Amino acid sequence: MPKQVLIVDDESDICNLISECLNDLGLDVVTAQNGIDALNQAKQVKFDLIMLDIHLPDIDGVVVYEKIREMPNHTKTPIIFLTALAQGTRPQLSSSSHADYSIIPKPVSLEKIQRAVSDALGKE
Repeated sequence: MPKQVLIVDDESDICNLISECLNDLGLDVVTAQNGIDALNQAKQVKFDLIMLDIHLPDIDGVVVYEKIREMPNHTKTPIIFLTALAQGTRPQLSSSSHADYSIIPKPVSLEKIQRAVSDALGKE
């Protein structure tokens, strides 16, 4: 069964671009365009990877990250932040959050996405 990836970004163009890229790698992709939808999806499905925008329209992406980390089925799920923050800037996580994530800066590069996803999923 193909690995499942959740992409969370309020920009539909970015969701579509990343979805196509990951489908080409043989992955199943589910998208969410806000934090509430992302949390609902994460409660229902054990994703192998989550790609998460930091700036979402309803809930900050960092809060979504922290809530996902509290879910028993996602304590160790790789999470990649998508962000337009200045390069080298890290998201401000609460002290209780695990710092087990990576970051892909926007504008996104398909090559960087493929490399980060392959690394996160242990693919060659």
